[in-house]
Amino acid sequence: MRIALVYPLLEEVGGAERLTLDMYRALRDLGHEVDLYTARLNEDAWQVLTGGMDDIPRPTVLREPLIELMDRLFNRALLLRVLLTAPYLGKHAKKLRHRYDLIIETESNVPLKWADASYIQPSRPRSSQGIISI
Repeated sequence: MRIALVYPLLEEVGGAERLTLDMYRALRDLGHEVDLYTARLNEDAWQVLTGGMDDIPRPTVLREPLIELMDRLFNRALLLRVLLTAPYLGKHAKKLRHRYDLIIETESNVPLKWADASYIQPSRPRSSQGIISI
């Protein structure tokens, strides 16, 4: 099965980011073809997250001019930025639909129309427990 894993803003080092990478590995180990996508990638966070994980490829970064503007205007309001970024990732997800059997979104904490499955964390601050919404 071809699977796209989408994490809207890979900017922090935390449990949800690590869960996404662990999900990538697990799906790949089960024999699926998996690709990672994000709207923004913080290089320092990526290095910390993937330290010692040479088998994790860099995600494809789907930049949009509005995302760059949001980065400047809402730099501290991460949840707001994630929710505002989701529709733009949805536009890309529609273009990618023909390449994937399954699209999983792992950060926004709300089910999204363009994702076949969304990881919903039960509360903030981030926790290691979660619910898969399909």
